[in-house]
Amino acid sequence: MNGESFNIEIHNDGYVDYYSVTSDVSSTNLDAVSEYVDELIKSKTDPLEGDEPMVDDGGNIIQGDVVNFSRSLSNTDRSGKGKLNTSGYSEYAYLYPVTSNKMRVNNGTINANFTGSGTANKIFLNYNYKFNGTSASISFSPGLTRSSTTVSWKSSSFKNTKSASAKSLWAQATSRTLLSSTNIRGGAEVYKGSVAYRPDYSSTVRWMNK
Repeated sequence: MNGESFNIEIHNDGYVDYYSVTSDVSSTNLDAVSEYVDELIKSKTDPLEGDEPMVDDGGNIIQGDVVNFSRSLSNTDRSGKGKLNTSGYSEYAYLYPVTSNKMRVNNGTINANFTGSGTANKIFLNYNYKFNGTSASISFSPGLTRSSTTVSWKSSSFKNTKSASAKSLWAQATSRTLLSSTNIRGGAEVYKGSVAYRPDYSSTVRWMNK
């Protein structure tokens, strides 16, 4: 990348490929390397994986009014930098309340970098989605865990790495009464020696808003 060589290691936890840049990439080139890895993940990712279309009693697909959204979230905590790129939509069903309204977060990408000299001892990635509404039914990728109306994920540790990346997984809520918003939160834990950097970030997507 821009004349600089780097190593990428790829591991799989059964659900997600982890991409780890193990070389000490220069700070001026680190963003470009991270974007390269993001594009690599996107090329192997189906954003709508796991999506279940709404159907009527006859099994016919029903398409309601849809508002799409996208989020590019990031934050820096001293020498730790994190970002999450994702998209999704709200869907208002034509036959509500016979059929359900939906809020969905698609597959995306999550990344964290150590911007100091050398490599980090360990990096963990994490994110969660909290669906707000009444009588919401939650479905999600098998790689996520659920507590009430929040689904979450935390990676295994990336050791001796400069940059860590993974696919963020889909989740959605449906309700025949009320969906009000979805809170998307991401972050990382970047450890260098005895110091921990925690770049966290979040965004709230309102029902039927971009």
